Amino acid sequence: MPATSSRNAARVQRHVWFTIYSEYACIVTFCHHITVIQRANPAAQSSAPALVFSFDNAGALRFGVPSLPPAQLKPAHATLSMTGPTFPSQPNTSAGNSGGGGSSEFAYWAFISYSHSDEKSAAWLHRTLETYRVPGNLVGKAHRDGPLPRRLFPVFRDRDELASGHDLNEKIQRALEGSRYLVVLCSPRSARSLYVNEEIRRFKLMGRRERILAIIIEGEPKDVGGPADCFPQALRHPLRDDGSIDTTVALDPIAADARPDKDGPHNASLKVLAGMLEVGLDTLLQREKLRARRAMLRTALQAAAVLALAPLFVLGADAGLGLPGGESIRAWLDQEQMSVLRPPAESARVLADARKLRADLMAKFAEYRLPNDLYTNAEPASRKSSDGRIIDPTYWNTGQIISAIGRNPDLTPADAAIAMRGLRRLFTPDIIRTEPPAPGQPPVPMGWNEKDKIGNPTQGEVAAWICTALATCTDAMRRLEVLKGDPTSDAELAKDWATVTQVLGHHYHPQARGGWAMYPRQAEKDRYSHYTSTLMLMALLEARQAGLSWQGSTERRDELLRETAARLIAGYERDLDFPGWQSDDREMEARSLDGLTLQIYALLLSAENDGAIPPLPESMVADITAHLTRCAVRTLSYPLTSGEFSYVVEMDAGTGVRPMKFTEGINFHWYPWAIEACTQWQRRARRIPQPQLHITRVRRTLGHLVVDLGPEAIPMLGKGGNWTLAELLYCLGSVAPEKP
Repeated sequence: MPATSSRNAARVQRHVWFTIYSEYACIVTFCHHITVIQRANPAAQSSAPALVFSFDNAGALRFGVPSLPPAQLKPAHATLSMTGPTFPSQPNTSAGNSGGGGSSEFAYWAFISYSHSDEKSAAWLHRTLETYRVPGNLVGKAHRDGPLPRRLFPVFRDRDELASGHDLNEKIQRALEGSRYLVVLCSPRSARSLYVNEEIRRFKLMGRRERILAIIIEGEPKDVGGPADCFPQALRHPLRDDGSIDTTVALDPIAADARPDKDGPHNASLKVLAGMLEVGLDTLLQREKLRARRAMLRTALQAAAVLALAPLFVLGADAGLGLPGGESIRAWLDQEQMSVLRPPAESARVLADARKLRADLMAKFAEYRLPNDLYTNAEPASRKSSDGRIIDPTYWNTGQIISAIGRNPDLTPADAAIAMRGLRRLFTPDIIRTEPPAPGQPPVPMGWNEKDKIGNPTQGEVAAWICTALATCTDAMRRLEVLKGDPTSDAELAKDWATVTQVLGHHYHPQARGGWAMYPRQAEKDRYSHYTSTLMLMALLEARQAGLSWQGSTERRDELLRETAARLIAGYERDLDFPGWQSDDREMEARSLDGLTLQIYALLLSAENDGAIPPLPESMVADITAHLTRCAVRTLSYPLTSGEFSYVVEMDAGTGVRPMKFTEGINFHWYPWAIEACTQWQRRARRIPQPQLHITRVRRTLGHLVVDLGPEAIPMLGKGGNWTLAELLYCLGSVAPEKP
């Protein structure tokens, strides 16, 4: 096996074993926590003394250890404060249900007496009592009301049972008569409730005072008669023979206490259940301990089964299968840089493949170069017309290709000289168009237009690409020291730069609001072109990189750059099919142009990285990250987007100026600018820390675009002309080791 394959196999094995170990550690930790919780509860230990019930003369329930005298029996308390945890409501119980076992004279196992201000606690207790499973060894055993059933069902709660009743008192009386036990929810509110006191009084009148069970949820039982007193008068005092409450005799009610610093809700509810079942509390505690052990065993067995399948499940999610929680697993793997099946390409591999692509593209462009060092969009085999004439060059393509060549970090001095010769050729009088001069004045340059569009106005996009080409080539020539000691060439470059800035500033920037026009003399002065403005942002960034001024002023250059970026940001729309920019023609369907959006993203990130504009809005940065992440699954057959740009231009038709409408259809390819956006995003992430999840995903996208799609990019993209190849070479210029 080759060494590379061995390393890959070892890496996969490490990842798989790490996943298995992580799952196993989670299970061991879970089981340990269950054991700690059990050991932390002294009542759950087998050595705990058995607790039994006793009743005082008032019928209140007492718990205690059998070996202790009655005077030393102590209450057990625990509270449910309404400011603490709350409990979900229990579904209503029909009044017509009968208990599962026991005497038929009782319809309910218990009647919950409470203040309606304690509704949440009453619902919790209702649910707890009705859903409690009686231990199997107690089911069927003798009870004063008959054999014990599997569940103590139903339990009466007046809000559930009497919501639709007409005679509340009569129904409550019937429910009290049909209940084996009265469970009083004790709180300062229930202590002051006339209904709670009356329910207790009536239950005692039935001769069932020994069947009254109390549970404290809030308040202080020692604050007798005070605002915190939680015991109703009928519970704290006995009844006279006439049924009235004898407040001259004070009892000391004992109750289960659900307050957090006492027994807590769980143990307090078990004490109430023990009273209803007439068994010692220890019997139920031992049963709870056994249930916990069985539950832990079931959990461990289930976890073991999950553990056996976990590696396959994680690998399946990593592979992109539509598994439940798959996206969350992939996000975790990316955050921890642990993906086995989707690892991002190594940076060295990306840089090497980008360099090879640049070399292949340079060789490809040599096939499109004409003898005059300009470029055509025609393949060599179709470069001659039917009459044998050589096809004319295209100035738009020439500007694109030379812009890309000038930005190539691997550019040689010889190739730089060829590119500069072609660029200088664009400024000769037979190519650049001029408008008729005023008397005694030199011709005013208008820009460039293809020979097959002589009757059309010049276009800002051609001028913008030529401006970019002049800036990248100037920077390359100085970097390679080709111009060193050649003042003539340096002066010629300065002259050409002055010409192109004059053309753009005079004809395509009519409004001082950051926007750039597609055509000169547009009738609608306030309309600007997203695409022309995008190309001008690129040209101004390259001018800044090359140290070139704008009409003699670097301050004016930087001001134009900021205004152009701000204008584009203002045109950003988040309510389209996906966030981005749409066509200038509002008559077209409102949809985001994918390729144009990625190009603007890349240039705005570059401008921010260079400190030329303020930081981008965080919402836009998040949109950029999401857009680039989606590009990681695209292929070169992913559809490109097209936009139409229509403007009315004031044309001189020979008989006077009249308006004419011109429409330009432009294709935008997403692939080159996704590469540029990824590299600029990574530059930004080195300045401003980003989540590892996003870093991993953008790295994966860049590796996919360069390493996976790169080998087929040139033949695939070249089918539609060399404009996409030119943009690809331009964008690959940023996939290089960062300058120190």
